[in-house]
Amino acid sequence: PSIHCLSPLVEEYYASSPQEYLKALESVAKVKAPNYPSTIIDQHAACFLISRDTRLIEPHAYDLTSSQDFRHVIATLNILAGIQKFNNMEPLPNLTEWICSILDPVIERYHDTEYQKKLRKDIESKKEDGDLSKILILLESPEKVKKDQVTYRRALAKYRELETEKQVLIKKMQKPKYFSERTGQEWAATISGVISVLIIIGFLLVHYGTDVPL
Repeated sequence: PSIHCLSPLVEEYYASSPQEYLKALESVAKVKAPNYPSTIIDQHAACFLISRDTRLIEPHAYDLTSSQDFRHVIATLNILAGIQKFNNMEPLPNLTEWICSILDPVIERYHDTEYQKKLRKDIESKKEDGDLSKILILLESPEKVKKDQVTYRRALAKYRELETEKQVLIKKMQKPKYFSERTGQEWAATISGVISVLIIIGFLLVHYGTDVPL
C-alpha cells in the first residue's frame, strides 16, 4: 500500500491514491494531446487500483483484459468515472478528451449509422464539462443496445429476402425466353380461367334469369 503507481504513464507523478492517479492522468493528457496513448489503464495501474479499493476495478477486471476493444474501453471509462464520482473530484477536461478519443469501438458497436452520428454529437457537447460520468451515461444504455440489435436483425432478414429476389431475377435474365414463355403461360391460364368463369355466369343468367344465385 505504500508504493505509488508504477504505470509508466504516471510513475513520475508518484500517485499514491486513486484520486492522485486521476490527477496524474489529467496532467499526462494535457502533455500528450493530441497524440494520446491507446491504453490508459495498464497492468501496473490495475494492480495499483485493486490494492487501494477492489470495488473500483473488480466488476470490470474481465472486460479490462478483453480482446474486444469496445469492452476494454468501456471498462476503462467505468473505472475512471467511478473514481471521479465517488471522490467528488473536480472536472477533468483533458482526461475526458483523452477517453473520448478512443471511444470509436464503443460507438461502432451500434449498427445504426444515424445513431452513431447522434452519439458522437452528444459526446462532443458533453466532453468539455470534464465529467466522465456524463460520457458513460451516453454510452451505457441497455435499452438502446437491445433496440439496435432488434433493428439490425430485421434489416438482415430484409436483406436476405432482397438477395433471394435478386438471384431469381438474375436467373430470369440469363434465360429470358424461357421465363417470358413461362410467365406468358401463367398469365394466359389465369386470363382463360377468368373468362371461363364469366362465360359460365353469363350462360346461367341467360337461361335461368336473375333468380340464379351467384
